[in-house]
Amino acid sequence: MTFDNDRFTDVISYLEDKYQLQIICPEEIADTLYLTLVVRNETKEEIFKEIARISHLQYSIHNDTVYFDFPENTDCQTLQRSL
Repeated sequence: MTFDNDRFTDVISYLEDKYQLQIICPEEIADTLYLTLVVRNETKEEIFKEIARISHLQYSIHNDTVYFDFPENTDCQTLQRSL
């Protein structure tokens, strides 16, 4: 699956279906972050690590739930400027 400057909300929906898990992300990130990436046969760990790398977000996985959020001491405006 190819995402070309798609909203993170759309990427989240696809990944939840593909990996059969829940992804929790603040709305201010999910609705304003746009990503370009290709998802093939990567493990969920590989794809979430790549998303974190290109988006400058942090993530954690607990059971079947993935949490994305701002790095500590960062907000949406600071994150947007760093991209």
